[in-house]
Amino acid sequence: VVGMQGACGRDDFFWAFGALKTNALRPFSQPQALRLVPMLSFLSHSRRPNCNTKFASSGIFKKEETLDLVATSPLRKGDVLLYDFDPQKNEIDVLVDYGTFDLEGPSRGMELTLEIDENDPLYDDKCDVLEEAGLEAPRHSFAVAEGEGDQMIPEDALAFLRLCHLNGMDSFLLESVFRNDVWGFMKEPVSKENESKVCESMIRSCEEALAEFPTTVEQDKEIIGGLAGSRGCRATLAVEARLTEKLSLRGLLACFKTERAQIPFKEYYQERRLKSLDLLDMDGNSTY
Repeated sequence: VVGMQGACGRDDFFWAFGALKTNALRPFSQPQALRLVPMLSFLSHSRRPNCNTKFASSGIFKKEETLDLVATSPLRKGDVLLYDFDPQKNEIDVLVDYGTFDLEGPSRGMELTLEIDENDPLYDDKCDVLEEAGLEAPRHSFAVAEGEGDQMIPEDALAFLRLCHLNGMDSFLLESVFRNDVWGFMKEPVSKENESKVCESMIRSCEEALAEFPTTVEQDKEIIGGLAGSRGCRATLAVEARLTEKLSLRGLLACFKTERAQIPFKEYYQERRLKSLDLLDMDGNSTY
């Protein structure tokens, strides 16, 4: 730290940074700013909270801000104050930001971050499409639920992936005449080639991510079982977070393998377009 050589070491810095990160909230009047709220240290994180916080204006000219702690259910003397530190974040991100994890009723899942390749010759067009769809470009994050099945992949995440892999003969969809409709096109299968690239890229990414872990899902469950008497300790929280990420990745892997198996049976843009022009009947047969 400039001007504090010898007075502040590495451990001191991390302690101070941790104290700030785990005891800070953003006030409604200045969402870009942070306010230290030591009171947060007295609250326990839970997805089934019994209290909430509320910034309020005070003073004669309502220029001062106070933070009120409001009970959302009846409380008795001695009750533990339960507070959801961030309803929009999954348990892994809450652990990173606040150093806590709800072991009783966690918000399972993970954050999936996707990005348009900056070397893509259609990079600018694709970023324009994302911005018009109200998504961040060139990178956007999606909440992915833990488990298996189509419901764990957000519709916009699939559309983003199809846009990422849009090239070759499918590139005509990025022409200006289609600009207002492109994002809607991406929400349905575009072509066999595009859908194959989406599935293969995600299957490969999930397999590589799972291979980087030093333990398996089964081993993590055994570790957690061995720590049953130490619930809430750092080791338990860390393994729970790791297990949550693995289960989410494993669910994504299974989901995209299922999607890959369905590729021969899906309906693609060209077929949908011909049907809309009455050039194909509902069975895919030519009408002329």
